[in-house]
Amino acid sequence: MANTGMAYGDAQAVADALIALLEGEPSAPVVGTALAWADAVLLLLTALTAAATWRGVRRSRHWARRGAERPSVAVMRLLPLAPPILLLAAVHRIVGFLYRGRDVAWIQVSYLYPTLMTLLAVAALGCALLAVVRVVALVRERGRTGHG
Repeated sequence: MANTGMAYGDAQAVADALIALLEGEPSAPVVGTALAWADAVLLLLTALTAAATWRGVRRSRHWARRGAERPSVAVMRLLPLAPPILLLAAVHRIVGFLYRGRDVAWIQVSYLYPTLMTLLAVAALGCALLAVVRVVALVRERGRTGHG
């Protein structure tokens, strides 16, 4: 993938590091400060997403009590959980479009943008988990209150 220019055009830096390694010269890895900060922010967002998922799962009974009276509103309130799941499923197509129509495999996106994919995977799995837990809580609440 390094010679395709997809990874910020740093194929030359990879080649220089490999040559230095073969010649026995120590070389310090080149780390971009902006990229390190971007990774740190994405990892922080990943942790916050996991915490928000945990909070949502714990509050699912309260959410179901509010939604038991009007299930159509409850279903509408579940819709915002779908975009991260859909984005995770289609991220390779989006990246392919951004790379001028190149065919990009889903797993390649994980190699190109590991912290972004980690955030996206945690968000998608969290949304799926939260949707399942909320639907189960809603069904139980409607059964308990006699709305089912």
